[in-house]
Amino acid sequence: LCTVGLLLTLTRSIWLSSVVAAALAFLAAPRLRGWLIPGALLGAIVVTGALAALPALNQRVDERSTEQSSVWVRKNTSRAAVDMIAAKPVAGFGWQTFQTQSAPYFRQAATYPAIGVGQGVHNVFLGNAAELGIPGTVLWACGLVLAIGGALVRRAPPELEPWRTGLVMVGIGAVLVA
Repeated sequence: LCTVGLLLTLTRSIWLSSVVAAALAFLAAPRLRGWLIPGALLGAIVVTGALAALPALNQRVDERSTEQSSVWVRKNTSRAAVDMIAAKPVAGFGWQTFQTQSAPYFRQAATYPAIGVGQGVHNVFLGNAAELGIPGTVLWACGLVLAIGGALVRRAPPELEPWRTGLVMVGIGAVLVA
């Protein structure tokens, strides 16, 4: 059901991050390593079955997988965020100001249209750096590492090991999507 739910998001970054995160979590947990290939096959069968059984979903997934405009928006907002970081690397532009402050930092690319002005930056790390500056982003990243990293580094009691494995998978997926 989770695999179908991930497919229903119609979000390529979710699709990719869930596959990578699941594979790394299976490899990270010694008890799950033997289940990697059967789990991958089962996931592929579930996705193929859902796409075959639901033609409308198959069409939406096909449209979404080939859509370019969202890629162009991500490229443009990421480039604008990098330019904003270069303009104000220490203090940034202020929390939650990317949508209102980024317009002057958009440039026309040679190979795709300049779309995405007024939208949020999709890269969480670049967005935080543009809004908070590099020191603020480093503090934010340290907080993230301290909050989650400690649970991943320490050996868990046997009864909590499945939760730790799940945290590895969710953490990897969240970082990849970010």
